Amino acid sequence: MENTHPHLIACHMLEKALALDIICLDSKGNTVIQLDNTGIPQLFEELRNIDYSEIFHNVMETTQATVTLHMGKLGTTYIATPLLTNGTLDKVFIVGPVLHNEPDEKLIMDTIFLNQFPSSFTSTLTEYLQSLPINEMTQSESIGQLVFNIISEKMDNIPVEYTSSETDRINLEPKRTNRTEQLDQIVARYEFEKHLIHAVSKGDLEEVNSLRESEKQLVKSEMFISTNLLRSYKLFMFTINTLYSRAILEGGVHPIYAHDLSQSFYIQIEKCKHMTALASLHKNMLESYCNAVKTLSLLGYSDIIKQVIEYIRLNLASPLSLKQLADLFHVNASYLSGLFSKEVQMSLTDFIHRERVEEAKFHMRTGSRSIIDIAVCVGFNDSSYFTRVFKRLEGITPSEYMRNHLY
Repeated sequence: MENTHPHLIACHMLEKALALDIICLDSKGNTVIQLDNTGIPQLFEELRNIDYSEIFHNVMETTQATVTLHMGKLGTTYIATPLLTNGTLDKVFIVGPVLHNEPDEKLIMDTIFLNQFPSSFTSTLTEYLQSLPINEMTQSESIGQLVFNIISEKMDNIPVEYTSSETDRINLEPKRTNRTEQLDQIVARYEFEKHLIHAVSKGDLEEVNSLRESEKQLVKSEMFISTNLLRSYKLFMFTINTLYSRAILEGGVHPIYAHDLSQSFYIQIEKCKHMTALASLHKNMLESYCNAVKTLSLLGYSDIIKQVIEYIRLNLASPLSLKQLADLFHVNASYLSGLFSKEVQMSLTDFIHRERVEEAKFHMRTGSRSIIDIAVCVGFNDSSYFTRVFKRLEGITPSEYMRNHLY
């Protein structure tokens, strides 16, 4: 930091007034002033520096004084103001970070996921985000205007621009709607979400599909967030994916299956390169979540049968027998056998075979293991017996299934 920098006093004054970090970059992106106030954890310093770099490169493209509100990689917002000399960038002043919403669980988990942080970062990230000030959007815009007025010694009102850590260009002004229109949109969105959760929780694919037109209207209404339509639709898909996973929990699906489906689709959404790919993936999501309710829901079962089914599904690779399960759950074997058949409409042995074959089919579709390895992985120590059971349930051999369904 240069102690004789002409803007040092102004930066110190702003730091005291705003209680926020302030950094000044020269026309080449070098740091000439840095005043830290919020105390970012060392774990996230590298991401902050990446945000600074992205902000600088965004601002470099401007030929007029513009306040930039930049959403960083931790879901925080930085307020950037350039200082121009004869239309050429001289310096960039960056204030923040701040938040525009409460740091709820969804923000924190999305940030963990999108940055591929280990779960051990969750506590540190939560504490850091909760320590930041929460501004209204207009407050952040006013801070940018204030910084410009002080460093430029002018009292001009300059335009506002929005960018994100993906360097997508955002519309210069948020979409302005009257209060009645805004309330109508909010009510419509929550009504849609309520009906969607209910339909998916029942595993009712037909009803879910009937809601797709409503969904299209909601996607359209959210597109003002970014001029990058692909990114906007991805953000919508992330939200919908979360709703679907919560819906199947209500539908009686074990949390581990809801979590696995949700994480799988988060990754697939992020990998999509085209709108058509996202639309196709969304169709697959609907089918997968509804199918999960139909095949994995434990609603309607007695507590003991729920426990037995959950144990079987989570321990397919282990030895499983009627006697073992009866002993494990402290019930009579004959009683368990009769109750299971009555509630599940199949014998316990047939259920175990079905679950093991379904798990085997998943591994076969990926093509990552041999049939013998897959058989052992799902609890069949005899590959010939596995083949007989598989053909009885599926009508074809494991080899034939793998040839026909390999991704």
